[in-house]
Amino acid sequence: MNGKYRGLTVDTKKWVYGWYIERYDTMSFIINSSPTCDADNMIEVIPETVGQFTGLLDKNGKEIYGGDIIQTVAQDGARLSKFKVYWHWANAGFWKEREDGSCYQFTRQSISCCEIIGDIHSNPNLLNEAEK
Repeated sequence: MNGKYRGLTVDTKKWVYGWYIERYDTMSFIINSSPTCDADNMIEVIPETVGQFTGLLDKNGKEIYGGDIIQTVAQDGARLSKFKVYWHWANAGFWKEREDGSCYQFTRQSISCCEIIGDIHSNPNLLNEAEK
């Protein structure tokens, strides 16, 4: 498989995972179980919610996708900066953007102390929330 994707379904707004395909420039699908494009395996998704698997896992072993919101966690458990994960076209790689707008390359080393706390589609205000 060249890439693994996820997207929110049009009808149930639940995440589905698999291959990604666009059809007619107006419809987007995740093919969830087979590399064949038959109708039984195609689930229509909201195009804006589609994110590619980065190939990296957070500190808890959870797969990280474009659109996820991650947070740095210090060794003492203190919660530090929050970041949005996104694909940077000019640099052809995944990057993370802090709530203040500063951007950093997304690497295996930089993610070892981060955990997923949500995503920009289900939790759009999470990046702006102050720590409690």
